[in-house]
Amino acid sequence: MKHRYLNAKFIWLLLFAFVSIHAVQAQQTITGTITDAVTGEGLPGVNVLIKGTTTGTVTDFDGNYSLEASEDAVLVISSVGYLAQEIVVGNKSLIDIRLEEDIQALDEIVVTGYGTQEKKEISSSITSVKEEDFNQGMVNDPAQLIQGKVAGLNIAKPGGDPNDGYNIRLRGVSTFGANQEPLVVVDGVIGVPLNAVDPSDIASIDVLKDGSAAAIYGTRGSSGVIIVTTKTGKEGVFNIDYNGSVSIDDIDRSMDFMSASEYLQVTGAIDLGSDTNWLEEVTENGISQVHNLSASGGSASTTYRASVNLRDVDGIERNTGFQRVNTRLNLTQKAINDNATITLNIGHTTVESDFGAGKTFRQFGDEDVVFRYAVVSNPTLPVFFDESPGLTDVGGYAERDIFDYYNPRSMTDQVIDEGTDINTTGQLRLEYDFSELVNGLRYTIAYSRQWDTELRGVYIPSTVKWGNGLSNSGNAGTSTIQKNNELFETMVNWDGSFGSTDIAVLGGYSYQDFYEEGHGMWGGQFLSDAFTYHNMSAAQDFANGLGEVGTYAHSQTLIAFFGRVNANIDNTWFLSASVRHEGSSRFGENNKWGTFPAVSGAVNLSNLFSIAGVDQLKFRASWGRTGATPADSYISLARLGPVGNFFYNGAFVPSYGPQSNANPDLAWETKDEFDVGLDFSLLEGRLNGTMDYYIRNITDMILEVEVPVPPNLFPTTDVNIGELRSSGFEFAIDYAVVNNSSISYNTGLNFATFNTDIESLTSGDLSFGEGGQLFRANMGSPGQNDTDLVRVKEGEPLGDLFLSVWDGVTVDANGVPVFEDLDGDGVDCSCNDDRRVVGNGLPDFTIGWNNSFTFGKGWDANVFFRGSFGHDLLNSNRGFYENTESTTVANYNIVNTKYYNPAVQKAVVNSYHVENASFFKLDNMSIGYNFDMSNNSAIGNLRVYFAGQNLFTITDYTGIDPEVRYVDVGNSGDSEDADALSPGIERRSTYFTTRTFTFGLTIGF
Repeated sequence: MKHRYLNAKFIWLLLFAFVSIHAVQAQQTITGTITDAVTGEGLPGVNVLIKGTTTGTVTDFDGNYSLEASEDAVLVISSVGYLAQEIVVGNKSLIDIRLEEDIQALDEIVVTGYGTQEKKEISSSITSVKEEDFNQGMVNDPAQLIQGKVAGLNIAKPGGDPNDGYNIRLRGVSTFGANQEPLVVVDGVIGVPLNAVDPSDIASIDVLKDGSAAAIYGTRGSSGVIIVTTKTGKEGVFNIDYNGSVSIDDIDRSMDFMSASEYLQVTGAIDLGSDTNWLEEVTENGISQVHNLSASGGSASTTYRASVNLRDVDGIERNTGFQRVNTRLNLTQKAINDNATITLNIGHTTVESDFGAGKTFRQFGDEDVVFRYAVVSNPTLPVFFDESPGLTDVGGYAERDIFDYYNPRSMTDQVIDEGTDINTTGQLRLEYDFSELVNGLRYTIAYSRQWDTELRGVYIPSTVKWGNGLSNSGNAGTSTIQKNNELFETMVNWDGSFGSTDIAVLGGYSYQDFYEEGHGMWGGQFLSDAFTYHNMSAAQDFANGLGEVGTYAHSQTLIAFFGRVNANIDNTWFLSASVRHEGSSRFGENNKWGTFPAVSGAVNLSNLFSIAGVDQLKFRASWGRTGATPADSYISLARLGPVGNFFYNGAFVPSYGPQSNANPDLAWETKDEFDVGLDFSLLEGRLNGTMDYYIRNITDMILEVEVPVPPNLFPTTDVNIGELRSSGFEFAIDYAVVNNSSISYNTGLNFATFNTDIESLTSGDLSFGEGGQLFRANMGSPGQNDTDLVRVKEGEPLGDLFLSVWDGVTVDANGVPVFEDLDGDGVDCSCNDDRRVVGNGLPDFTIGWNNSFTFGKGWDANVFFRGSFGHDLLNSNRGFYENTESTTVANYNIVNTKYYNPAVQKAVVNSYHVENASFFKLDNMSIGYNFDMSNNSAIGNLRVYFAGQNLFTITDYTGIDPEVRYVDVGNSGDSEDADALSPGIERRSTYFTTRTFTFGLTIGF
């Protein structure tokens, strides 16, 4: 799979072919005046766009406009505070338009669970982000589109590894087990991986934030819901659109360490004869390219959109990156006098990835070992073996016979670590309108299916010390995971009115079945490096009983009945009530089913009384209950599993033993959430905002606790235990500062606070930990395996970092830091009695600040800032290597931040290594130009843009990335074992952050 450039000539030839064959329609000049429907005055600054393109104009001071358009073009006329209109050009050359006032655009459609509502009717906390508000630039993951755009939705990816996903948390932490991230629903299909949808295919993203909005999804709604709506074709408009871009990444932040000259001045330094910049040896500029091509259109009965998306992305670490090919077809067909609507949505994604080294197999965790060892490599060590004293020749590379050190250039040059991921999602949906029989009655039936295949392979040649030692013959592993997910749903909707009250009723049934199987193997002692992981039979470990082979399969089923009633009383009072009764095969025999109700209400106060300067004021309140399921199947059952091999009668025989205890009472983890909010509009719709305050109570958390053996067969059992409480305040505001014919400026700010407390960790005789507390997150080797970093305690906030306290100055005669004697026993130790809380890994609040501009004729710009404040990070690199201990100096380079104190001669992690990681960054900035294509018969719109991402960060943190760490991946960096109870730790495996510059163009035909 090494590696992977798209044929650029082919892409451009394909684009040229589309231009050449595109049917060209004659253009005509359209003029007119846009006026206020009440006053008759001309309206300046009104946007007039050709639908499906970016071609358009803005009215002048008197409301006049002029542009070129074809007869079948549809003009979209919009202005802040007025109802938008769409007008077919036809054979008219003069089109005058009267706009009616629309306070806060209350008829905007918002996607909710199993349906849509007008924005004015929403009585729960929902945020909708449209395509025009998405983040710009090199966006390879849909999560990036809304990063920082939604108050209370935190999207972070520590480091810049292109193969890593984003950590998404809505309103902080809602569970310690499964479903820590929001449920994703794509075009009605539940549970689609967010990165299975190409960002360029997305029309809008709606975030269901509170319990009442998410309760309709029951078991998987505790962490919120993200609903993705993809683009579709439009009736009467045929478009071919191409988007292409090229980006370059360079290193933004790494770790400060000593140069060769600085290192050699330290007592005990080992001079190996060279001056090596290890970062330069393992990094390169990451060059990436993106190509998106789509065709859409339709008639009165059929609409369609087809797209193909190609992404070729290189990381800044040598031999890392991916190539993704995504295709999508959305087809809608009306039949039977337009009463029946058949929808077919199909998406297919293939991703081929180069992970670098160490990202694939549990034998080596899931960490970025290349950057980890590049930071601490002796700067006088040569890259290649040169007969210098103290060096060992391993495959021509210079290695040292010391603990926990490997030549990073050797790894990045030789290790094969790659994978292929394939996702196919398809949905067939039939909706029939029975209004001819019963007014407002509709019936929907939908079937969807997802197929996922994950292939992984790694080979570590015998010429690499890492993974082999100084004398071995290669190690390899391969694995295959296949997943199948089927969803069948049927729904009945009825919309009706009783006087001034509008009613919408929904009832439905859902059946979802999941199946997953996998197999893998790991072995060494290859006959030759020519075999790699494709020839596992060449590994002699299997014949010697040392190879590992594993297979598994598991399944689960979810069945649900759900219903909802929405009421709109005189466009002033709004009520909603829903319930979902759901059963899961993952729970104990006595608690298979759970019920998740919700209720919400809102009142438009501006309809009840007039407030000067207030156009709209809506108060809402809601309560909802959601649930969470276990992370794995069968944990409520007594199970047996492999526990190793033993040599018997001349052969190795596998042995089996208990893996879990039965718990027939294992039940739903539940979250009750109360939310009050206020939506407002001022200054004739120019200033709009919303605010929310919420309280969450999570009870019956599913946690693994220690139990006595006997009477139990296994020392731990999964039980319902503990309680978590969180609360927060959210505020978002948008203001149209300037909007006229020559310039517009809009600014938006969102702000969110977080507070999460552990209320309980006990239940009867059971306790998660001892005495209502436990210590987690081991610091690791070298030398600090007995040191935990986090305390989890009843009655205290989640995320407390718990360490010995040092003043940063005082050391004893041996250079060992002298810690505070907190228990007063006169003994200075690093035991728990002499530790205290020295920081917290979760933020106090976050902000996002967006600024968008249009100016001149065709120019636009966007500047977006983002920040997290109040969180701390344990800087692991400092805790291990920012000292002059003899073993540190002899074996590694020295981390050299502003906190470096040469008097410290012992590596002991303490409070001095915990730093305030608050940050404020220029996350995204773009500027673009829309060419006037009114006289071009072949091209409808043409836009070029330049964008920068992660341009600068203001922070006092000295580590690699100040982003919040919501989970701890441990010393191995294994994301599968990520610990939500231990936020706030930056491990040595962190991939360096990147700064990205992008040039792109958009062409519409």
